[in-house]
Amino acid sequence: MVPEDGVIPVRKDFPLEYAALMACCVPTGWGTVTNIAQVKPGDSVAVWGIGGVGLNILRAAHMRQANPLIAVDLEPAREAIAREFSAVSTVPSPPHNDIPKLVDLAMTGEMKLDKLVAGKFKLEDINDIAERMAKRQLTGRWVCEWD
Repeated sequence: MVPEDGVIPVRKDFPLEYAALMACCVPTGWGTVTNIAQVKPGDSVAVWGIGGVGLNILRAAHMRQANPLIAVDLEPAREAIAREFSAVSTVPSPPHNDIPKLVDLAMTGEMKLDKLVAGKFKLEDINDIAERMAKRQLTGRWVCEWD
């Protein structure tokens, strides 16, 4: 149930698969970049998970003039579409979590990383990132959800 003012009518001939994307992936991606991560021009942004929301995070970060945009995904075939959505670099993710690798690259200065936007983390990875941030080993804003 949603309040009446939260409902937007859709034309009967509008394909529902597009309506779902417009109602979920686009505003979630944009809101994550603008409201939560607060991406600014020149910020470097890494996006973990290049699905519908991740692609729109890339798009919104590009529109906010973030640079570079780094895409991380388990599926190598998503690299091409990530580049279409302005990713300048992609990091193939092995079956295990690749976030510690990104954290280490950011800590050593090998990769400038102002923002990391992620689909899902394991709780122990979130704890590791939080501990490193508390010790001021990491800076920036990290946005994620967990299982």
